[in-house]
Amino acid sequence: MSRRLVRLRLLAPLHIGSSTLGEEDTYDHAPSDTLFSAVCHAYLSAFGTEELERMLGRFRAGEPPFLLSSAFPYHREELFLPLPRVVPPDGERAGGKKLLKETSWVPLGVFSRMLGGEAPDGPGEGGGLPRRELLPRVALDRESSASGIYYVRRAVFPEGGGLWFLLETRDEEIEGRLVRALHLLGETGLGGERTMGSGLFEPSFSEVPRALAGLLSGGPPYVAVSRVAPRPEELGAEEGYALVESRGWLLSPGGVQRRRRSAWFFAEGSSFREPPPAGRLLDVTPAADPGHRVYRYGFGMYLGRSR
Repeated sequence: MSRRLVRLRLLAPLHIGSSTLGEEDTYDHAPSDTLFSAVCHAYLSAFGTEELERMLGRFRAGEPPFLLSSAFPYHREELFLPLPRVVPPDGERAGGKKLLKETSWVPLGVFSRMLGGEAPDGPGEGGGLPRRELLPRVALDRESSASGIYYVRRAVFPEGGGLWFLLETRDEEIEGRLVRALHLLGETGLGGERTMGSGLFEPSFSEVPRALAGLLSGGPPYVAVSRVAPRPEELGAEEGYALVESRGWLLSPGGVQRRRRSAWFFAEGSSFREPPPAGRLLDVTPAADPGHRVYRYGFGMYLGRSR
């Protein structure tokens, strides 16, 4: 098994929309199900349908050849993580409700202390997080050619900033192919608005820093750093959690545009007792079959309190 920290140095703003956000809005990170789908499209382009189906078959069988986290902001050497929804023994959320309202992201050091039950004095985010910009776009009516203005938000990352995620591979051949697929994805773009140049990045791969590696091998509470779709028998391990719905349009190799079925996940930052749910691959193929199956990634990746 190999674990890598992957940095995506953003060369352009990022637009990752969602029907639940309002499709003109954007996340300032890449949820794991979105990142997985983008990687699969790049994998398809690089290695063909047969190889992609072979890889997806292992996920369907519950034996994933790799796991990945969501991609969170970084700035230079500072890694940001979602606010952990840990519940200390006294029943009060670490950091209090005020912190939960003030911030979505905390630095790695703050995250680690919160897993240990400490309540930080404040958000402690500092600088380096992306900002959102609002841009006008023009849509043309297909029949009348009349124009209309709409607006789209993009996340703009500061110099020295971008997204990072954890990649755990269990197959050396797959690992090499994923590296190639991520380089290809960087050239074509992650998320929406790619025809406008959004989502371009340069990937780099490094060893997992010691402070983060200690949390990867830590104990309870386990905090999700990916979206998690538990199997029915895995329900009941959750403690502090948030639910998030994933819905939207599917991108088909044949150019078919259809809405995929929606799916619910435990959001990043949700905490679990031992053992945390392994999760699964969800089939979200719409009733109007596009000619292939459509999946959303819901396998869990967790950080735990350092032992």
